[in-house]
Amino acid sequence: MSDYNKFQEYYEEYMPRIFGYVYNRVGFNRALAEDIVSEVFLKALEKFDLYSEEKGTFKSWIFRVTKNHMIDHFKAKKNKPKADLDKLSNILPDKSNVEKDTGREMEKEKLLEAMSNLSEQKKELISLRYFSGYSYKEMAEILNSDEAKMRVQVFRTLKSLKGTLFELNYSNED
Repeated sequence: MSDYNKFQEYYEEYMPRIFGYVYNRVGFNRALAEDIVSEVFLKALEKFDLYSEEKGTFKSWIFRVTKNHMIDHFKAKKNKPKADLDKLSNILPDKSNVEKDTGREMEKEKLLEAMSNLSEQKKELISLRYFSGYSYKEMAEILNSDEAKMRVQVFRTLKSLKGTLFELNYSNED
């Protein structure tokens, strides 16, 4: 099998996960996420001859390429990702009931505010687990850690996020 065919198989397998990660990290901006994912896979294709299965899985390698590209992207833009609430409409189902829609918008705003208070490392954990769909075992492999540590870190991050959401809800009920 040629290198190009192997790369194409990897692309088909990992592109949705990489897209989920990038989409979350750029604040749910679909067009920007698509551009970045294209750039990541183009860069990966250009450097594919440097990839070796002996050094680790493709999953770990493509994630490192993605993470480094994201760092470069944000350095170049000199801004942090900000979520556009309008872009979140595809995450929660749209209902015609105005009261429900308003409630959901407020929930989205609070979730985004709570997530903005997380460290970059914690945002990355949430993104890998819930937007890219990686298992704890896969996360451990990607982040050169162990599965138990990933479970604890995600649990603590969720607990922190829930606490922040509780505080936001409590403080806004005056």
